[in-house]
Amino acid sequence: MTAPSYLSTFLWTQQLRGTAAFATKFPGAWLVWEPGAWHAPSPSARTTLSIDPGARAPKQGDSLCFLLGVPTEGRVLRVGREPDNEVLISDGTVSRHHLALTAHEGQWWVRAVEQRVATLAGSAIPETDVPLAAGQLLVLGGVKLSFHDTSSLLLRLAQ
Repeated sequence: MTAPSYLSTFLWTQQLRGTAAFATKFPGAWLVWEPGAWHAPSPSARTTLSIDPGARAPKQGDSLCFLLGVPTEGRVLRVGREPDNEVLISDGTVSRHHLALTAHEGQWWVRAVEQRVATLAGSAIPETDVPLAAGQLLVLGGVKLSFHDTSSLLLRLAQ
């Protein structure tokens, strides 16, 4: 099942209703695809963003936020550019299957898949699970992802 994703500008408007209402509507952890250069996965790749004609266009530098949810023991979310991943990062510098996020002991853990190069806080992510903490930055090729709980996401949206 694909992780729900939202533009940060949309989430910012949702948080205006209050922190408790936001946490109730969007419970759990988040992975934020930070703004930056985008690299087409292949010469034939096309990516479109459908915008409701009555809605505002996303602002420049908007980020895409993936709701990972509450860590349910044993749940695994795969991160990569192939459509079979739960967190789809359509960037040519990201491997087809790059990372796996696993829920364990009430928190999210990350591991590299098949010796893919990724970093967490400047160190290579191993093929064994490493716990994630709010605000940590993961780098996959040319893509930066930040991990957040509800509190740190609300601080991130306020920037």
